[in-house]
Parts: sequence; C-alpha cells; structure tokens
Amino acid sequence: SSGINAEWPLRPGASVTDNFSSSFSGNHCSENFLLIFKLIIFLKFILTFSVFKMLFLVTVLLLINSVHGGDNEIDDHENLDNYHNYQTLRVPQETNEQVEVVKWMIEQDMVEILNEDFGGVIILVSEHKIHSVTKTFESHDSLRDKVTVLSHDVGNDIEAEQTCTILQTRSSTSKAFSFDKFFQCYHDLKDHHLFLDELVKAHPDKAETLNIGSTYLKKDIKLIRISNNLGSAANKPMIFIDGGMHGREWASVTTVQWIAATLLGEVDSSFSGTIQDLMDAYQFVILPVANPDGYDYTRTLTGSRFWRKTRRPVTTLCKGVDPNRNWDVQFATKGVSLKKCDETYPGEHPFSEKNTIAMKAFLVENLSKVKLYISYHSFSQLFLRPYLYKPDRPADARILEAAGDAYVKAVFGTHNQMYRSIEGYNLYPVSGVSSSWMYAQGVVNSYTVEVRDKGDKGFLLPTNQIVPTGEENVRGLIALIRQLSY
Repeated sequence: SSGINAEWPLRPGASVTDNFSSSFSGNHCSENFLLIFKLIIFLKFILTFSVFKMLFLVTVLLLINSVHGGDNEIDDHENLDNYHNYQTLRVPQETNEQVEVVKWMIEQDMVEILNEDFGGVIILVSEHKIHSVTKTFESHDSLRDKVTVLSHDVGNDIEAEQTCTILQTRSSTSKAFSFDKFFQCYHDLKDHHLFLDELVKAHPDKAETLNIGSTYLKKDIKLIRISNNLGSAANKPMIFIDGGMHGREWASVTTVQWIAATLLGEVDSSFSGTIQDLMDAYQFVILPVANPDGYDYTRTLTGSRFWRKTRRPVTTLCKGVDPNRNWDVQFATKGVSLKKCDETYPGEHPFSEKNTIAMKAFLVENLSKVKLYISYHSFSQLFLRPYLYKPDRPADARILEAAGDAYVKAVFGTHNQMYRSIEGYNLYPVSGVSSSWMYAQGVVNSYTVEVRDKGDKGFLLPTNQIVPTGEENVRGLIALIRQLSY
C-alpha cells in the first residue's frame, strides 16, 4: 500500500427542507390571514425559483465536466509560462508504491508525465509545485533518495535549443542552399517544407515532393519521393519513413530529414555506392512532419514546447488527439486515456484526424509496394518490434528480431550509442499505433524507432546531437534494408 489517501470528503451534501405548520383559527382577523397567505405564496415562489436555478446550474456544470472529459484543467495551461525554473525528474517505477505515488500526483495535478521507459517515468514539475512534490517523495521510503533531477531549469534548456530560420527562399539565386548548415539547429514547419523543395530543386531527376492532404489548420502534409530513375520509381518496392508524429519530438523530424539528405548525397557521403544500389532498387517515401499542426504549435510563442497531439478541438475546452493512438488496430484499448484533454486521448474513433486519414489513404493506395515502414519518434533509444499491444510472439518473430539486431548493431558501430531492440509490448502495451496498423495490413517489416537520448535532455535534445543522431540512424536503416528478403 502506498499510504496515500486519495479520497476527498468534499461532497455537496446540502439539502433543503421546508416545514410550514400553521393552524389558523376563525379568531384571526382576515387582514392577518391574507398577509400570511401572501407571504407563504411569495416564499414558495422564491424557493421554487431557487431550486430550478440551482438544478439548472448543476446541470450546466455537469455538462461542462462531461464535455471536458472529466479533466480538471484546460489543455493550454502551459501558455501561461515559459518553463523557467521547471524541473524534470526521473522517478523509478519498480514497486507498487512508486507507481501509486506518481499516479496520485498526476491526479492532484502536481506533475506531468513526459515519458516512460525501463528506467521509470520522467515527470515535469513547475516551480510552484516542486516543494510539495519533493516532500511527497521524501515521505515514502521507496522513493526517498531514489529520484534523479534531470534538469533544474527546463526554460534554459529550451532557449539552448538555438532555434533558427532559413533566410533563403526557393526563388533566391544569390546563394546556394546550405543543406549541412540546416542541421545546426531546429526549424519551423515552413522551413522543413522548404528543405524538401530545395532537395528537389537540387536533384530534379531523383526527387519529387507530394502533398497528400491538409490538416485541420490547413497546413500541407508534405512528403518527398526519392529514387534513381524517378520516372519509373512509382513501380518500385517502397520504403516509407515518417517522423514528427508527436509535435514535441523535434529530433525525430531532423533525423528523417537527415535520411532524405543522405540519400541524395547532400550530407554524409561516406557510403555513396551503397546508397546508389538502394536507390536503384527502392523508392524512398519520406514524411518528415506527420503532425504539422502539433509540430507548428510547439514552435510558436503562444504554444507549448511539450505539446504532443494534433490541434483539432475535441471539446469546448480541449484540443487534440494523439495521432499515434488513432490508427485502427485494437483502437482505444491499451496505453490510452479516454479523457479528452489527456495526452494519450485516441480520438472519438479510428482515423478521426486529417493527418492520419491522409497517411492511411496514401499507404493503402501503395500497400502492395510497401516493404518497410519505420516511424521515428523520440526519445529512449529503442527499436520497437511487433507486437505493441499484446504479449504474443509474432509468427514473423525471427525476421523482426534479425532486423532489430542489424539496426541496433549498426547504430552502436557509429557513435557507440546503445539502442535496444525489443517487442514493444515489453516496454508498455499500447494500441492504435501506426507501425502496428501497418503490420496488421501485412507489412511484416513495420517498426517504431525512438532516437536519442535516454532522458537526460529528452525532448530538448541539444543541437550538437542532431547530426550524430542522424548519422547513426542512417546506418541502422541501411543495415535493416539489407535484411529485407524482397
């Protein structure tokens, strides 16, 4: 037992009883009787009105609570601050007490979960709540001196990400586009789309962009097709890669962009011969930002750096659906919250979001060609294989294990970074994931890759790790493709 009492004896238990016991005798004068009678009628009217008014107000409050999904906060509360003096902490989850303590703190709106992995959970704590959170940990033997501070000032970490913009436009002819400098920092959505355009401009015989739809906020869902002999590429086996499914996972976006630039020889040309062989054999379809609305929101001054979901309103108070819980595979059964303001809310039904609808349409149209699907996320340094939603061993387990082993071995051989290849269910069960849906459609090689780091900086991966993260995952990808039996 955690020793925490989460029950709150705050119940509206008021009741109103009205007893009018009056006996009137014939000796009372008629004026007094009339006055008393009028007073009774007036009081009855007031009480009746008050009861209806109270019932009306209670009904309205219940409706608001129902629409709001039972949550106790508005999703955009982060807009009120810039995360200065916020802290991130790693909390072990090895005992029932440790799990229950964190669960209780979430219910009391003391902390926000940023990530879960084998090391426990990483929580975000505001400056105003760090004292009470620390006292809570100290009051439990299983957590005293077991919690690690990862960041003492999240706001400073955000500022250190060195965001920047591209000054060139596609029509600029005064200066060549610098692909390698693009990876010195993180960029806005429009700059990522410009990057794709510039790749096509530099390699019109090997690359083309496609707009497969638009989001709730009318932003393009833009991908790039890369292959040798582009004119006949649409008939080749397809390798589909996406990043940025969750808005806050900037490192997944830069990793996918690095893969695209490497395929076209703009960066990391150390294995150009191998790349050309792959470009002859496959078409690479790459979607760097799978959740444009969510990603763009993390980049705005009025937004939230840690926003995860889409931006479609789901109630009058809350926005967004987790797009990586929105796919039609064991929908809304594991690793989700049905509270509409929560980060893992899967949506009202599968494919409720315009970005997942667009991705599904494209993938279904090309399903017979897709030989490999990888969705890049951050963070935890993991290669997640099927199944993600049940403990069963897949019939294709040997193929999946060989792919994972090849990937993580190549990653380690690049910068000595250890990634783990595991069945996703062993991390935590989760349904409605894109790679699970692709596996269910018959694409055996369907995976989710979590890139750097292991939580020290988490979503705020320093800019000096953008390039090495890209380099190691390109090598992992090439090693994996060599395992394909197509």
